[in-house]
Amino acid sequence: MQQQISSIRKWLGSKHNNSFRFMSYNILADSLLQDNEKQLKSYEWNTRWPLIFSQIKKYKPDILCLQELDYDEKDLTQLLIQDKYEKLYLKRTQENQKDGCALFYLKQKYKLIKTYNIHLKQENLFYNSKSRIDKPNVCLITVLQDINDPNPLIIANSHLIFNKNRGDLKLCQIQLIMLALQTLQFTYQNSKIIWCGDFNLTPNSALYSYISQGQQQFSRLNPKRISGQYNISYHPIDYIQDRINVQKKCGEFNIQYEEQDYDYEYDLYVQALRCQIINDTISFHQAELNPYPIVETPIKFRSVYADFQRKKSKDLNDFYAKWSTYEPLITTMSSSQVGCVDYIWINKLQIAQVLQIPTVKDLIENPIVNSEEGSDHLALVCDLY
Repeated sequence: MQQQISSIRKWLGSKHNNSFRFMSYNILADSLLQDNEKQLKSYEWNTRWPLIFSQIKKYKPDILCLQELDYDEKDLTQLLIQDKYEKLYLKRTQENQKDGCALFYLKQKYKLIKTYNIHLKQENLFYNSKSRIDKPNVCLITVLQDINDPNPLIIANSHLIFNKNRGDLKLCQIQLIMLALQTLQFTYQNSKIIWCGDFNLTPNSALYSYISQGQQQFSRLNPKRISGQYNISYHPIDYIQDRINVQKKCGEFNIQYEEQDYDYEYDLYVQALRCQIINDTISFHQAELNPYPIVETPIKFRSVYADFQRKKSKDLNDFYAKWSTYEPLITTMSSSQVGCVDYIWINKLQIAQVLQIPTVKDLIENPIVNSEEGSDHLALVCDLY
């Protein structure tokens, strides 16, 4: 009998007395399937949302971040509110798009200090760049106060543009979010940060290096390849048909971008920016500095799954990449890509335990979406303190 995914997902690590449970989950908005009748029939929302709720109910997060939640979705939201969650929501800015990012927190455990809505469509910025910052992506930033902890908790929930060829635009979106988080960390003294979501970039890409390593040079890199997605476009059916080849394809994730992308004629420069908070609104402005090719991250982030597994590297299983990132090989299986694109990044927090990601073999045998998993992304869950 085939083993279900939920029974495979074990906790790695140990409980901590002062920890809280955090969950990030791209739930595959029903509205995004409306143009695909075949997919829509296979992924009916009335079938999927109870499975999604079941996942949330099972792991009982104190704080839950959802990506691709439709603004008019009521069933899932009402059940979460009945479970004593408070909801915050930010829809994407384009009129014909219904989905956005949401945060739910337990009312009896947290007090809301402030929420900030970041609209990443900033067409007036980056004027010296060939990139047009014209996509309606958003980032919902929430500042919470744990009733037992005086230090504020800043949580950013983002869903970056999917387009595999627009790594340059993703870089601009990442820069805006990082700058906002830096400004908020100065505003809220002794604050801790969680930045989660669907980043649509892969381990060992230049964009991943930018977030995880603290700096990255972007001149002479191909903007179509800096997100790394070009190398993980394998349909789940391909995995099922050729299991041996899966291992080969997973091995191909280990890309050295210096070899792949240098000597490209396009110079990707990043506009210097400044961020202000006026009347509880975050705004961005161009700084006097000229655009520059080497970017340093204002905040040092650690990836929860990678950082935990790096410290436990002697216990590596086959679902972890055998290279320096230590990220899971797969967090999403869709018709457009299979690979690792979802992350939880932290600053000034420690990891008690993480929920194990299924192995490649397990996902081959039971690709998502399935009778148990209601989304084409896996939920990321961890205990932090």
